[in-house]
Amino acid sequence: MSRFALFILALGVLLAAPAATAHADTATQLAFPNGNAVSIVVDPGGGHVFVSGGPGNSSVVVLNYAGAVVKTITGESGASGMAVDTATHTLYVALHDASAISEIDTQTLAETKRFSTAPYADPSSLAIAGGKLWFSCFEGETGCLVSANLDGSDLAAASGISGFSTFPALLRAGGSNDHLLALADRGEEPPNVAVYDVSGTTPSLVSSVHDPNGESSLVNDMTFDSSGGNLLLATGAPYFVQSLATSTLLPSGEYPTGPYPSAVAVTGNGKYVAGGIEASSGNDVFVYPVGSTTPVRTWAIGTSNTATDLTAASLAFSPDESRLFAVVQNAATGQLAFEVLSEPTVALAPTSTTLTRMTPSSGKVGYGRRASLKVRATGTGTASGKVDLYATNGSNVKTLAATATLKSGVATFSVAPKATTTYAAQLEQGFGYVSSTSGGVTISVAPMLSVTTHPHGKARLHGHRVSVTLLQAKVKPVLSGEAIGFAVQRHAGHGWRTLAANRFSIGSRGKVHAYFLTNKSGRCRVRVSYSGDSNYAASNSPWRTFRVP
Repeated sequence: MSRFALFILALGVLLAAPAATAHADTATQLAFPNGNAVSIVVDPGGGHVFVSGGPGNSSVVVLNYAGAVVKTITGESGASGMAVDTATHTLYVALHDASAISEIDTQTLAETKRFSTAPYADPSSLAIAGGKLWFSCFEGETGCLVSANLDGSDLAAASGISGFSTFPALLRAGGSNDHLLALADRGEEPPNVAVYDVSGTTPSLVSSVHDPNGESSLVNDMTFDSSGGNLLLATGAPYFVQSLATSTLLPSGEYPTGPYPSAVAVTGNGKYVAGGIEASSGNDVFVYPVGSTTPVRTWAIGTSNTATDLTAASLAFSPDESRLFAVVQNAATGQLAFEVLSEPTVALAPTSTTLTRMTPSSGKVGYGRRASLKVRATGTGTASGKVDLYATNGSNVKTLAATATLKSGVATFSVAPKATTTYAAQLEQGFGYVSSTSGGVTISVAPMLSVTTHPHGKARLHGHRVSVTLLQAKVKPVLSGEAIGFAVQRHAGHGWRTLAANRFSIGSRGKVHAYFLTNKSGRCRVRVSYSGDSNYAASNSPWRTFRVP
């Protein structure tokens, strides 16, 4: 009998049944639901910022330096390029859709006059240089350049300037008394760029170049530095703000930004350069000391949960350099917003952010269970800052999991990962301090396993009569198609001895049915286990005891 029993136990089997994924200090919505900020102008006398929305829009929005809307000037059909004459408190606005130029009193914030640009249609970019108005336009099917006196008289096509006939050129004034006029192709790549001295009766060419730096794409923005000695370009490529010597338009420096430069501005004192890019993630506004390739400040515009793009030609400093203004566009809706970035030239205090696991200390949770993480930020001014918690899954997809406000420099997050996840905390840049990111903390998720037993009668195996026990396992989450292992032990003497082990595929509902057959009665137990992978940790069910009759 003992030999027969040993044979059957060695033959003990399990038979399975078939088996079946730094932000802005203020942001103000503008009255341009689908516009482009073709011009942003700062008036130092009145303390206002004027923003136009381009063709298809009919307003000029006036804001104060804090970012609050002071007035919306309506009836400005297709308001596009703008320029301010501080001596007469006059803002000139190119009305693209009305083929006219309007004059707005920067003190009363009301239009006082407008004049037609006919026969030169669709005025676009506008500049005041050499005591005259200059604007680019369309004449028939070609681009044109027109000059006029500041009162609108002597309107005529500019003579002595050529090479910009395909698209309305981008215009910028600079140098002493704004005697220089820069022109750049806005729809051609590689572009043509030229600088003219317009202080005399007729324009005099200073310098010109085709394809600055030898690799330039579309010109999105440009400006002279405070001395007029350099022209700064923001082009889609190369991936830096270009500095070109005005006298030759040869490279004189660069300010690294990454892809794709779209805006550039210079402080009134000429000591700092701001560059902006169109970026889907990471920093997109940078401020550099002149001549340096290391930014003193950087920002990620928009909010932590809204994708935004910096629009072309949409950066400007306040006269005292205490603020940097930007116009951004919601990537999903097209809505424009005005953002104020404080202390753009002041270096920020360093910070440190740490993320630690509170519960469970092992870093392993069962599926559906929660874990807590503790963030601590240190550094001047960080006691009540904002911190973002990011989650990265096994496929290396990173998402924002939660945002919290620090209390005394500490925040606690409760998370319920659905699969093994690595968390990292990022302190948002705040007033006076920089952003910082913690190291990663991984929370492993173990599937929840359970097994039940049910007597299933008698059967014959190899000519022997055996008892059959149905073993039913359940797995959460449903890991359909993956395998779990069954192990059956019998109590012998003062311990347990393994009788049988096998692995079976998990069904579509997260269930597995198996059968244990033996010809020897007694107390037994069963456990199921999962070996683990990149998404889930190894896991075991509790032992389930049963008796074989």
